[in-house]
Amino acid sequence: MKIAMKKFFVLLYCCFFTAFACPLYVKGILDPLIGYTIADVSNGTYYIQNSYNSKYIDIHGPSTAEGALIHVWSYHTELYENWEITKTTDGYYNIKSLYSYKYIGVDSQNIGINKDNIKQYSTLNDYTKWQIYVDDDENYVFKPKSWINLYQHLICPSNDELQLSSSIPSTAQWKLYKQENIYNGTYFIQNIDTRKYMDLCGPSTADGAIIHQWDLNANNSSSIDSWRKWEITKQSDLYYTIKNVYSGKYLGLDTSTLAIKQYSSIADNTKWKIYLTVTIDDLDDGGEDLEVLEYIFVPKGDSYPPYSYSFAVEDGTNINGRDLVLKSANDTRISWDFADASLTYITRIYNWEYKDTRISYYFAYFLPETYINGFAQRNINIFKYNHDINTDSDFTDAFDLAIPNANSEWRSALSPYIDEFLTTQYLYNADIEIFGGTFDELGYDSVIGAGVCGPISRSVYGFVIYENEISKVYRYYQMKIDIINYAENETEWGMSIVVTHEMGHALGYAGHSFNDIDAIMNASYSTDELQPDEIQNIYQIWEIFYE
Repeated sequence: MKIAMKKFFVLLYCCFFTAFACPLYVKGILDPLIGYTIADVSNGTYYIQNSYNSKYIDIHGPSTAEGALIHVWSYHTELYENWEITKTTDGYYNIKSLYSYKYIGVDSQNIGINKDNIKQYSTLNDYTKWQIYVDDDENYVFKPKSWINLYQHLICPSNDELQLSSSIPSTAQWKLYKQENIYNGTYFIQNIDTRKYMDLCGPSTADGAIIHQWDLNANNSSSIDSWRKWEITKQSDLYYTIKNVYSGKYLGLDTSTLAIKQYSSIADNTKWKIYLTVTIDDLDDGGEDLEVLEYIFVPKGDSYPPYSYSFAVEDGTNINGRDLVLKSANDTRISWDFADASLTYITRIYNWEYKDTRISYYFAYFLPETYINGFAQRNINIFKYNHDINTDSDFTDAFDLAIPNANSEWRSALSPYIDEFLTTQYLYNADIEIFGGTFDELGYDSVIGAGVCGPISRSVYGFVIYENEISKVYRYYQMKIDIINYAENETEWGMSIVVTHEMGHALGYAGHSFNDIDAIMNASYSTDELQPDEIQNIYQIWEIFYE
């Protein structure tokens, strides 16, 4: 799979030799912004690198003083090259140093082109705001708000100090590398290619112990509770440390062998920058390709600029125990994903049949109302509304019969946890809302037998593991079902198939069965009667949460 880095190409206009003459532009004759449109750059922390000389925007000195010059410098790990780009309420952008906490701006007392007048200032005003333009080739231009109707732009001349220019020379292209902001917390870290998890070899508490990959192993709660959990913490220099929960030691780079090991001290070799990458996943279904968000971890060091290297799984067969090593960012097995490891691990449903190993789906439950004979029992309040009640008598008859039939099936499956399905006249009081008819805000009105279901209100409860994949479990508070269409002259049995299927989603099944005899199968529903396996599995959900 091809990785496309999340970087933006920004024209900050660079003249590197005095031999480059800057042409004059006369309004209406030659406008340098022809072909550009206003860009939308996401807020965040960036490195800004010139694509011609590979240097980064930096503060002269480095200084925290008002009016200090802005220039370019070779990559290094200090804060002076970290810039926070933020969109302002009036649609412009400011560029703030995370070292001096001052904004890049134009010297209002020294305006004009080809002067060292790009400096840092503490005040956010028209001189420290920028409009950003982009062309079809993803080249970006920063234009000061104070000259929004003129042709001055940011440039980088031969002495490396930033200036304003009236032209867009070809050497003016820049790249923006956005640094990901990961919340401090405890995570499982999974390799995208191998689908295995970062793990502590042994497990050992020794300095220098190897870090490798391993299955999560749903049967071994100790491995999940400790040595496959990692605490990620952002440090004051904007790098992250990654500490193993079991050993209390930090993930680090052995700079002599490029192996990934654990160390007891926080140092440069145990600090990492995290960058987002995008993998284009061809779904082979005739539709649009899927963008999969992934992450790489670049070690701290002047030799490791953005997107250059990452810890990765070593080459070879994909087995447990493959060591982690440092690789080029263009290599394989370098991309990772996170899963929140602070959630409650629900151990008893790891071996279910209904799985989707690529896209997580959820299971959930309703809070109990009363406890009867030791069981947490409750009623399910149903609010129903048929948009076609006055225009389609066949639909109305089938709709009115299908709902109690579905209720009966699921009540039998979930007894004694569900006492009754009750009809309520008040929307706010409903656990499940069921709407029927041709009114369709989701675009399914041309699909025969279409029904959709989704949560109105929910919260995260915990996670389960299926085939080495983590899926979150949510607690429902309200669910909504839309029964949009059904076959012309269809019997109430056909409607009942759709309603029973969607009711299963509302009561806890977010995934689909791949068994074509199940009511919860993903398409071509053949029955409105629940099968033993799907009854057992949904009963297990409610059993876990209520006992």
